[in-house]
Amino acid sequence: MESRMLMTLSLALEKGPEADLLSVLPSVYSKTLAGLRECNTRSLLQESDTAIIVSPLSDDVKKILTKDNNLSRAIIELLGRSEVLFQYPHGFSTIVLRASEAIAVKIVRDVDNITEYTSMQYLRDQKASIPAPRPHGLVKMGKFYLIFMTFISGLDLEEAWPQLEDHQKRDISGQLDVILSDLRMRNIRISSKPIMITKDFEGFIFSNSGSPVYLKFLRSFYPSDQPGPDCVFTHGDIRPANIKVTQNEDGSWKVSLKVTNNLSTIEGSDWYLYLPKCVSPLQCLTRWLLDRVWDQHVA
Repeated sequence: MESRMLMTLSLALEKGPEADLLSVLPSVYSKTLAGLRECNTRSLLQESDTAIIVSPLSDDVKKILTKDNNLSRAIIELLGRSEVLFQYPHGFSTIVLRASEAIAVKIVRDVDNITEYTSMQYLRDQKASIPAPRPHGLVKMGKFYLIFMTFISGLDLEEAWPQLEDHQKRDISGQLDVILSDLRMRNIRISSKPIMITKDFEGFIFSNSGSPVYLKFLRSFYPSDQPGPDCVFTHGDIRPANIKVTQNEDGSWKVSLKVTNNLSTIEGSDWYLYLPKCVSPLQCLTRWLLDRVWDQHVA
């Protein structure tokens, strides 16, 4: 809703820079927006929605579903008694629930891609040593996908970070560097079309949107005489909000990755001073700086 209103306001400003923006907003905009923020995505799932099993449900998930011939009804009942772990601050969007001691479920719209689930399958089959959630089934209901996965216990690093001392931060950074370096050992990433080299990936990124002339200008900053880095499998959103930690008896901390869509960041934090070496912008400084420029022009 907010994105549509931004587009409407932009069009109004293009027609007249001195336009009265308040007159463009619907009279019920504030009330409608407040109502959406109070909504819960679970309310959009109906028993009449056919539950299509895209990837088989694990035995752990089957055990927590009520014995019901109607899978949709059983899933809705399960979601109704689940604890909300995370939800975007606007209604009818991604929500993460704790369905049991061991199982979490993430509900995403069907317009979103489900590479999170296929990534978890990949890690389970190819990199079982990576401390990340394991897939427990994928179901499509109406306009939503339900991603069942392992519940990762512990404290969000975002909460723990301010109280950590320098040596603890360095230890966590070192653990992450080992995990991510292991993850990056695989140098093939599959999309709808195979992406085998950096040029393929750049072509995919630049094919989505933006002015062709300006994007061509940005691409000209790449050193043509230097080979691009290998394409590797990696975590695309390394932030404290997406990292779980548990404290050991000796005071040290153990790291796990999680699959959520937390949007928060640590304002004024020194997190960026402790980034794992293998994902530090210093490894590909020119490309990182260009990313910052072209990110607003590509999807």
